[in-house]
Amino acid sequence: MAAPRRDDSLPRAPFDGHLDLDALDAGQDLADLDVIGQESPGLGETVAAWFARSGVTGFLARHRAAMVAAGVVVALVAVSGLVWWVRRPAPLGDPHVAARAAGDEPTAVLLTDPTTGDYSGLQQRLVVSSAEPDGIILRLLGIAGPGLVVDPRGPGVPFDAQSADDPVVVGSELACSTPEATTAALSSGATDYALLLRRASVDGESRDYRVPYAGSATLAALVHRACLQEAADRDLVVSRLTATPVPGAVALKLAVDLTNSSPRVWTGLHVAAAAQPVVTNDGPPVQLEPGTSGAMHALFWPEDCADPVGSLRAGIPVEADLGPTGLAPSQSPPTSSLLLRLDGAMVDDIARTAIALCGTTPPRGTVTWARLREGGGNGSGGVIDLGLTLTTPGAGIVEVDHLGDGGTTTGELFAYESPVHAVDGVASIKTQWRLPACPSIVKNGLPRMHVVLAGDVRRPYLVPLQGDPLRTVLFRLCGNEVADLVR
Repeated sequence: MAAPRRDDSLPRAPFDGHLDLDALDAGQDLADLDVIGQESPGLGETVAAWFARSGVTGFLARHRAAMVAAGVVVALVAVSGLVWWVRRPAPLGDPHVAARAAGDEPTAVLLTDPTTGDYSGLQQRLVVSSAEPDGIILRLLGIAGPGLVVDPRGPGVPFDAQSADDPVVVGSELACSTPEATTAALSSGATDYALLLRRASVDGESRDYRVPYAGSATLAALVHRACLQEAADRDLVVSRLTATPVPGAVALKLAVDLTNSSPRVWTGLHVAAAAQPVVTNDGPPVQLEPGTSGAMHALFWPEDCADPVGSLRAGIPVEADLGPTGLAPSQSPPTSSLLLRLDGAMVDDIARTAIALCGTTPPRGTVTWARLREGGGNGSGGVIDLGLTLTTPGAGIVEVDHLGDGGTTTGELFAYESPVHAVDGVASIKTQWRLPACPSIVKNGLPRMHVVLAGDVRRPYLVPLQGDPLRTVLFRLCGNEVADLVR
């Protein structure tokens, strides 16, 4: 029989993970060995033990009915929340709306303050189409962009998908009262303007969106015009206006003293093409540094000696090469001319000087006969031949321009002969009037004949048409509304 091994054969490192059978034979204490299958208490057992120690278990046992009821309520709330979540309305998402400018130009118009005559806002006609899902409510708030402001509290225009082809009119207020706002507006382009739209769902969610629309170039040009005018009214001050008669003509030399009260440079100020031929340049363009003054020189040719300063009451149309944007014309969007405002007392002084040149007795024109040459059609109200007698105070010769003052808005009015000699202070003129459409006459009025009485000086007049023969023919062509325009 083999001799037993010495005790030094015991493991040198207890708990090294190996079971030594010799250690069992030697009676080694196995108290520290792990027992297979013995585990720590689970989470449920730990919680139950904590409830028991804290007294919660006893409380639940004493109020079992209340706890069951509370559990049912919690379960119902959870189920209801799950049902709402499943059935909740879908979020608004992105809009499915398209818009374009409606009708013929101009599709947008400027609004003026009835008390001051200043531009106050803008209106745009649009055709809007929608592919929104059911339950989405649309409201058109206005046009947003540089120089415009939309009141988010305003009522807006409700959109009806059933009448999507009908034009709607939306409006916005002008907002270019500061130099910074003016610069932003005048530097903008058509793509900077969009329809401001409010979308609301049946559950009360509401959001505002900007929707670009086709045909916004007209609106952008009108914003430029209004903001440029506001900048001129704010920056440029006419401190003095001097009118000097031109020898041998019914014309005046104007010296307009200007002061630039703004921190910006105004360069190239000159009479605009829109003012000609009534007002023309008579000197180089004016450059005004901030806080400086200068004089713009022009020639004024009264258009109607019966009211010689009628064309100046609104102001003198001028243009500038460099103004509120600080950009040269090649770098900035094109802008229309602006009106250089004149003080009422200055205009009255010009009127007194012009009346002294014109005289105080204007000619009077009366239609003595009228005959219908052609009926209306294709946008025309018809063609009328008529005879006009014209008094010629202080003149032996009358010259008649081809067109009246309305152009295409009031039709073509011309004389068959010009010049015409006056006999005993009266000239007989055979004329023809090619009418526009009758609604255009209602809107723009009757044309006036451009005549010049040639005597010591050439005095221009705009002579209105009057006489019962003309009234009768107009009644046949256009009815009472147009016939009643004849005095």
